[in-house]
Amino acid sequence: IHVLSQSSNIAPSFTCIPSDVVGFVTRGPEKGLAFVLSLARRSPSLTYLIYGHSRDKPKSLPSNVSWQGWVSDRSAMFASAALWIVPSLWAEPFGRVSVEAQAANRAVLVAAHGGLPETVLDPRFQIRGFCADDWLSRMRELLQLPAKDISINGARIREAFSIDVHDCRLLTAVDSITNRSRPHANP
Repeated sequence: IHVLSQSSNIAPSFTCIPSDVVGFVTRGPEKGLAFVLSLARRSPSLTYLIYGHSRDKPKSLPSNVSWQGWVSDRSAMFASAALWIVPSLWAEPFGRVSVEAQAANRAVLVAAHGGLPETVLDPRFQIRGFCADDWLSRMRELLQLPAKDISINGARIREAFSIDVHDCRLLTAVDSITNRSRPHANP
């Protein structure tokens, strides 16, 4: 079995934004939208930017939530928030939002199940369970991380999920498969 992670082509963002802005991407209820809205209601001092299809937008939102809709410029999207949260309710096989947010030099907090833990190199960026108090506490801790720590993590993520690393892994997998399937010549 050869597992090939997606590559990331997000450039780091050095845009200064307020440290109280939290980003979230939704594509449906399994991404944890209801949980994010409950976090927003419990943390009125934080601003939440939610990206996703308007069909998922609830009729009413907490006053600290801004529905951004869907955007095509992912680099600009990730630059818009200091922290990105990925509280997926299902065991995602991979977390593209997590990798891309970190590649943009942003902190991220992911639910520690499925393939999401494999997308963070720093254990502080994952959390078990869905206790709102635990999430809010960790979110506040991550929002206070020094920019240097976030930049170092971003560089490590860009290296680990670079196109070059992806292509090398792909070629290694193909070579491994084709070498095994070649008949051995008799001496």
